[in-house]
Amino acid sequence: MTSPSKSSAILTVRLFAGLVDLLSTTELKLALPKECTVHELDHRLRQEFPALAKAVFRIAVDQSYGQAQQVISASSEVALLPPVSGG
Repeated sequence: MTSPSKSSAILTVRLFAGLVDLLSTTELKLALPKECTVHELDHRLRQEFPALAKAVFRIAVDQSYGQAQQVISASSEVALLPPVSGG
């Protein structure tokens, strides 16, 4: 985890299902700009965690699928959701 500066904040990202197995943890903590987009977060995650580079997942923000240009704040609830199947 990177130390936050005055212009950044710590964001907690929750992991589920196969992503927990892939990274051996249920959450990640990242120092990010106070406001970043879903696209920026996706890029940062894939850079900092090589196991995610080819992983398939969606980023959820405040319990809804995030859109690429959606802004994430430090108070947002963020999760990585792998594909699911069911019947």
